[in-house]
Amino acid sequence: MSDVSFTDFAYQAIEQAEQKRMHLMYIVIGCLLASLPGLGINAYFYMVESHSKGGLSSGSLELIAFLAMICLVLLAIGLQKFVLFRDLGNKLSQIELLEQTIYNEVILPKNVE
Repeated sequence: MSDVSFTDFAYQAIEQAEQKRMHLMYIVIGCLLASLPGLGINAYFYMVESHSKGGLSSGSLELIAFLAMICLVLLAIGLQKFVLFRDLGNKLSQIELLEQTIYNEVILPKNVE
């Protein structure tokens, strides 16, 4: 039988939440770095194709629209993960504040005596 206390379990849960927060940060950065330049490139190609002599061919317009949809999906995923990242950061800061309060009110007076 392992000798794991509730406090150890709580600290493990907090460490896992911090690791998940870092993982979410990498997902957000990856999605935004892929989607924003992709949308810019798609807009550029659309402008080039629409102002060319032949006009827009159906194949090039479909390809530009398909790539734009992929970039928009990546952008939506990145924004959703950013909201989760921000909420998790707020919860972790509340836990840290609670931990500091408990230390100041409960543990610190015991050490003084």
